[in-house]
Amino acid sequence: MIIGPQVIKRVGGVRAVVFLQLSSLPFLLLTAFAHHLWIAALGFLFRQALINAANPIQSSLMMKKVDDSVKELGNSVNQMVFNLDWPLMGPISMGVVSEYGPYWGYAYVFCITAILYLVGSTCF
Repeated sequence: MIIGPQVIKRVGGVRAVVFLQLSSLPFLLLTAFAHHLWIAALGFLFRQALINAANPIQSSLMMKKVDDSVKELGNSVNQMVFNLDWPLMGPISMGVVSEYGPYWGYAYVFCITAILYLVGSTCF
């Protein structure tokens, strides 16, 4: 989260979110295809750092666009949508892992996640 303000100063808020999210994709794929735990852990840590730097910027941008009278509702809906995918996609992801095995199953799930982040970041 410390790098967020520096990125905003250089490229602006919206571009900072897009840059940080897209920068996390190689680390997501590194985690997906790693054969060693320490490589996967390193990829995971870098990806989380970049995504965690983008989240407060994205929330701040959203709050600037929402009228003061509905900020609480806007924040609640944002958090609900963000957290809703965890219980909904968990069983689907584990179904893929069960079907394709621990290596390729996770690789497929992480690749699908990377594609969704790419699409979402591009739309943002």
